[in-house]
Amino acid sequence: MKHVVRLALLALLLALGFSGFSRCSPEQDEGDIARAMAERLSDALDFEDGHTEEGPPPEDHAGDPAYPQIVDMEAPLELDLGELFTIRLFTDFADTSRIAGAIVHVDLAEGHIVIVAPYSDVDGFLQLEGRLREDPRIQGRPFLVYIGLQDVNGAVGNYVEWRLNVASEEEADASADAEESEPEPPVSQPGETCNPGDNPCQGELAGDCIDIDGTGTEYICSHGCAARADCTAEFPGGCCLELPDQSVMCAPAEKCGRAYLEVCTPPHSGLCNDGLLCITDYDSVGYCWHSCDVADRVCPDSGVCYEEDPIPPVCIPPGSIAYDQSCGQGFGECAVGLWCHKQGGDPTGVCRYVCPFPDDGSCQDGGTCTQIQDTLGYCSPP
Repeated sequence: MKHVVRLALLALLLALGFSGFSRCSPEQDEGDIARAMAERLSDALDFEDGHTEEGPPPEDHAGDPAYPQIVDMEAPLELDLGELFTIRLFTDFADTSRIAGAIVHVDLAEGHIVIVAPYSDVDGFLQLEGRLREDPRIQGRPFLVYIGLQDVNGAVGNYVEWRLNVASEEEADASADAEESEPEPPVSQPGETCNPGDNPCQGELAGDCIDIDGTGTEYICSHGCAARADCTAEFPGGCCLELPDQSVMCAPAEKCGRAYLEVCTPPHSGLCNDGLLCITDYDSVGYCWHSCDVADRVCPDSGVCYEEDPIPPVCIPPGSIAYDQSCGQGFGECAVGLWCHKQGGDPTGVCRYVCPFPDDGSCQDGGTCTQIQDTLGYCSPP
């Protein structure tokens, strides 16, 4: 009899136990888990200048132009644990100075996040920055997050949906492996060849990958300059070169070293060898000329030291046109000891003897030494 009673009691207890378990449905379990995960994500979203407040988020005023409406949003679709992220909110609200920040609410979470962030009229958006804290329980789950712009009175315009997926552990590991296996792009130092958009230029003065000759066949790492001295550290023997696109960049030695009377591009005298200046003659062609000092006017090859604003003192080499013959198409046309004198605005002149002004007795033709500039003169015919 006792055995029968015990069995009856056991059956009753089992019946009561199963009855108690049946009170919690699968739907209730899933809802509780979803709410718990929402709370965890809300805690894991670590926004800069953000804090959590209890209770539901402020009511929206969708479509009301008196409140800031979000018209577009840029946000990541997936995040790894510990990953930094940026969200950009765009609005057509007229008075952006009244925007105080943003509200972020994870669906099913009891609280919401208030973020203080100014709207940038320069950039044209409000930017939220943050990091997803480490919480393995939210990995591999999708979430629905609502974001709205908040004005200075705490009111919100509309809420937009941010559908965020937190990467699973396997996805995070695969992403990390892919980043580790991706080869680093090659880098180039100043003066070395480079491929635009492929291998970056490295170093404080490496600058940019430039097309050095304008043909699209040769690129080097270089930087801007104003004179040859700006280039000597990274480009030994190099120069300050004007490129076909009118930019002025440091160039290697093989692109420079223009010798005396070689064509150059003024005003960048860095193209010419040391001691030479790139000067345009009357034909508007640039040549490398010797510089000189107007105090002593010493020039190689019996040239004439001449200065004419804005041209600095340069040595004009002798040409072949004889005394009293027509000249004036370019520098250095007259023979040794002669100067092409032009009268007024005449385009052409006549080769006259050069004299050290005011030494009147030096004119070979018996003329008068007339001043050209400072201590330089030419012999006026008697």
